[in-house]
Amino acid sequence: MRTLDRMGRKPKAATEAKPDRHKPRKMVAIRKQFYDQAEQLAERLGCSDLTELANIAIRELLEKHALWPPKDSS
Repeated sequence: MRTLDRMGRKPKAATEAKPDRHKPRKMVAIRKQFYDQAEQLAERLGCSDLTELANIAIRELLEKHALWPPKDSS
């Protein structure tokens, strides 16, 4: 007999493995005064969210310092 917390769920096959849906990522802290202004800029530029703006800003800074695109290690 199935318990209530399991009702409605189909049992998974033992060999069924889901691929990891999470991308590799790191978290950083942003100072409040930067965050508030960055949210406004993200909206003004049409970014989907603050993460997109942060990635754009970091890529541009890396390009400025000749660190982007990364050099092939082969």
